[in-house]
Amino acid sequence: MVPTLVKGTANFADGSAVSFERNGALKMPNLPKLVINDVQAGRYEDKGIDALFYLRLINENPFGVVVDSATYEVLLDDRSVREGTAGIGIRLPQGSAQEFEVSASVDENTFGKDYVRYLDMSSISYRVRGQVVVEGETLPFEYSGTLEY
Repeated sequence: MVPTLVKGTANFADGSAVSFERNGALKMPNLPKLVINDVQAGRYEDKGIDALFYLRLINENPFGVVVDSATYEVLLDDRSVREGTAGIGIRLPQGSAQEFEVSASVDENTFGKDYVRYLDMSSISYRVRGQVVVEGETLPFEYSGTLEY
């Protein structure tokens, strides 16, 4: 909130005038934020591990905004396994959110033969990082945690 003070004089046609003063506060607009709403993971036989990240883009402003882009990178055990862009040009109405589902895998394609050692584990670390761009303003984000499977 930004404190405001508005004061002045209202002049009327009959030549009279009235002074006024008003104190208040203006809510500052915020860039939409991107959060991880949910994370799920599962092992499928001996072929690998699939992870689903539910990324939620939230507009907490009392007005709608247009998102230029939201870029992200998913890292599993500090290995980049997925990059992408979501929400290009979408309009987020006031006080709303848009959710994007992003999948990532631990398999031979992403980890080579080394993926087999993850099948004997029950968890893997993750990081999701990127940025949201609205009207040329950039808001970086980074989240990390552990996937249980």
